[in-house]
Amino acid sequence: MEANSEPGQNPRRCAKHLLLADEDGRCALCRSRPPSTANGKKWLFMVLGLLLVGFAANHLLDSIDPTRRGEPSRGEGKEGEARTRAVERPKQSTTTREQAANDILDRRARARKRRPLDLSRASRRVTITMYVTDWCPVCTKARRWFQDNDISCQVIDVDTDDRAKRELKRLNPRGSIPTIQIRETVLVGFSPSKISRAIAAAAKNR
Repeated sequence: MEANSEPGQNPRRCAKHLLLADEDGRCALCRSRPPSTANGKKWLFMVLGLLLVGFAANHLLDSIDPTRRGEPSRGEGKEGEARTRAVERPKQSTTTREQAANDILDRRARARKRRPLDLSRASRRVTITMYVTDWCPVCTKARRWFQDNDISCQVIDVDTDDRAKRELKRLNPRGSIPTIQIRETVLVGFSPSKISRAIAAAAKNR
């Protein structure tokens, strides 16, 4: 293939193959070969280079300003942590206070259940009358128990008081002694546990 050239001018030649070339500078050999991939590789390298540059720039910006990724900086990390703890602490403190208050109430309730009955104080709130005789050993034992526990009790000897004897017969038709009256409750014989329960019930219902 011959290239067009004006008379008096040197023919145009291909820079690569030194053959006659057309106006675009390509010879017949250049046209018969497939297009060079040099330009494609060049663009590929350029794109890869731009991606690498962008990645490096983004990494650099993240290291300078960590908040871009939603993370606190080194200086702000401890402050943020402290603020978070400060916000959460009242909830923990409230829960702790409530638990402590509940523990105190539970301990008080258990203490009240375990606390022995103060018979001496309770007996001052009720009227206790015991009918006895001097010759009755059980009456003597009952009297000593009342004294040892500092329980107020009116002791009446039915052998020396006819009126008291009649009252004993009314309360206890058998007339056995000792007979103990704690408000409306009448106990025949001596039983510390029954007396204690009767005093507690009378003092509570007063």
